[in-house]
Amino acid sequence: MSKKPRNRLRVWLFRFVLVVAAPIVALLVIEIGFRLAGAGYDPSFLVEDETDGSKVRNNDSFAWRFFPKALARAPQPIRLTKVKPSGVRRIVVLGGSAAMGDPQPAFGLSRVLQRLLEDRYPTERFEVINAAVTAINSHVVLPIARDCVDLDADLWVLYMGNNEVNGPYGSGSVFGSRRPSLGTIRANLAYQKTRLGQWMASLGGGGDASVPKRWGGLEMFLDQQVSVDDPDLQRVYRNYKTNLKDILTLANEAKVPLLVSTMAVNLEDSAPFVSTGDPVVSVVEAIHEHFANERWEEAAQLARSALARSTSSANLFYWIGKAMVAQGKAEEAQTYLFQARDLDTLRFRADTQINTIIRSVVPQGNLVDGEEVLAKADPNGIPGKEHFHEHVHFTFAGNYHLSLAFAQAAEKKLSLTSERPWLSLEACGQVMGLTPFHQREIVQEIQLRLRTPPFNTQFGHEKRDAMLGEQLGQLASQMTPTMGQRSIALYSSTIETNPTDWVMRQQFASLLGSAGKHAEAAAQWEAITMEIPHDPTAHFQLGSTRNRQEEWAAAEKALRQAIAIREQHPKAWNSLGICLSRRSNRESEAYACFQKAIDHDPKMAEALMNWGLVLQNQKKLGDAEAKFEQAILANQRHLPSYARLGTLLAKAGKFERAVEIYSKVVEILPRDPSARINLALAQIKVGNKAVAKEQLQVCLRLEPANEMAKHYLQKLQ
Repeated sequence: MSKKPRNRLRVWLFRFVLVVAAPIVALLVIEIGFRLAGAGYDPSFLVEDETDGSKVRNNDSFAWRFFPKALARAPQPIRLTKVKPSGVRRIVVLGGSAAMGDPQPAFGLSRVLQRLLEDRYPTERFEVINAAVTAINSHVVLPIARDCVDLDADLWVLYMGNNEVNGPYGSGSVFGSRRPSLGTIRANLAYQKTRLGQWMASLGGGGDASVPKRWGGLEMFLDQQVSVDDPDLQRVYRNYKTNLKDILTLANEAKVPLLVSTMAVNLEDSAPFVSTGDPVVSVVEAIHEHFANERWEEAAQLARSALARSTSSANLFYWIGKAMVAQGKAEEAQTYLFQARDLDTLRFRADTQINTIIRSVVPQGNLVDGEEVLAKADPNGIPGKEHFHEHVHFTFAGNYHLSLAFAQAAEKKLSLTSERPWLSLEACGQVMGLTPFHQREIVQEIQLRLRTPPFNTQFGHEKRDAMLGEQLGQLASQMTPTMGQRSIALYSSTIETNPTDWVMRQQFASLLGSAGKHAEAAAQWEAITMEIPHDPTAHFQLGSTRNRQEEWAAAEKALRQAIAIREQHPKAWNSLGICLSRRSNRESEAYACFQKAIDHDPKMAEALMNWGLVLQNQKKLGDAEAKFEQAILANQRHLPSYARLGTLLAKAGKFERAVEIYSKVVEILPRDPSARINLALAQIKVGNKAVAKEQLQVCLRLEPANEMAKHYLQKLQ
């Protein structure tokens, strides 16, 4: 009788092994096989540095679990010791692009926070690590935080919430699946940590036609509109709340103090990107006309009247709020501007619900109210252009005020006290090397960004563009030889004090390059590649600088190193093409490099233009013309390509097409005198003297002292 139960036990044990254990063992064997074969990638955020085993560095392949490879984002280069040095207070900054410091992280949150603490506590040592990444949301920040536990940080700083809808797994994402449950998301991410999971994911790679093939900024999301009543938005909020709670729990278990900020966004000077339910065109045009003529009360009344018939229009709320601010009613305007933000169906800004979640989940002792801080810092009490470049990314003043709030809270968390005052905004900019040159670089980048969709369809974008143009003119007037010499001396002194500060060296290298000091700039880039040898951008910049020096062998070496680190680096391929085109009998290799650049970035007009220039130098004028035409098709705002094509067409006597090209340049740059002159000369060639005269007259209104315009106008008359 006793044998039957024993036999049954054996049968069930056999079944268990067959059904459960055997598949597990098989999967383990497959996983080990993949690893031994070197298949897959390391999904860790930080990995051991190959050149120094005592250090860790950021790992580009970390993002492949969340983004298609071609779209994967990387943090600013990270390279630091595994073991925190004695006496150092280590701080880790987590979040998206606003936390990272876009558009120029050298003057972003992490850097400003470090400078504020170092100045107030000159005998203390601080190490602030920028672990924030563009386009990521809470689904990505949580794994980064887990990987940062081993850094033995003294404090974590979290600024997260702008990308919840449009980031990975959000309801407005372009990076893949948009509607999985949180359990499914986490299971999928865990599975992709295995080599088997990575292989399975790769089998379906590239199959979704809706996923962009290249990074295209906010323009990628134009079709991903999410209304305020979309049921999926509630799922986004629930996921965000759970992820935020888990980060708090993680920090608590790791015994790392954590500071979390509410999200500040541009309310006053960033109109809704997409507004549904707007009134008829005639009403919209009338409101715009009232604004243009500064008839604020009439604009507000007309918008209120339309709002009574459509309460879903983000634009109507914005116009009312904006008009009220202009009338000095900023406090009353806030309600309307908040509502305009929340109704915007391109949800690039953290909304009211995100901040409500932060305030409800984060304990008071861990909370920094960034939204309130930025509001108090603004002259109107409503965050606007003084502190934001566009919708969410901070100006230096914005970064300063948020960083100061974090620094003051960090002081308490780190049990620090000092009678020394905090650095002022102006003094902070000076010690960080924020020169007119660097300010101009930032404004130029922002102006280009704001001329692309969806920014160039926002209400008030023409006025904003003109304002940025005036700002660029003011900065250019400050860039005197004396300023340049003083700035170079400041950077030289700062770097001598802290030679391992590669971020400061980057800014110095850009400054030297702009002054034509390419040898000195190359020396800085060389030093940077020693500090962060894993960073492809450093090698690319070194190679590009060597190109300018016409040191072709050294340039090729550096550019190939950049490509070896990151094969999908279109700018490096383009620069390598330029380099090889200048070396004897290597034009065909140069063409292959330009093609590689275009393969990785089909909209890279610069590579097509450079290809055309090489062909032009070889007297292959028809082929060169074709490349220039392809360049402007790739990027219809790439002015150098228009200039090259226009010149080539004029020399070939193809004046009708030259008129079309120069007309487009005038359309892009209506206030550029040289664009007007080029169009006028082409119009003369086709016999349109009246049009040419008109263009020259406009040129002289823009620039009364323009001698060339005077000369040709006199000839016409």
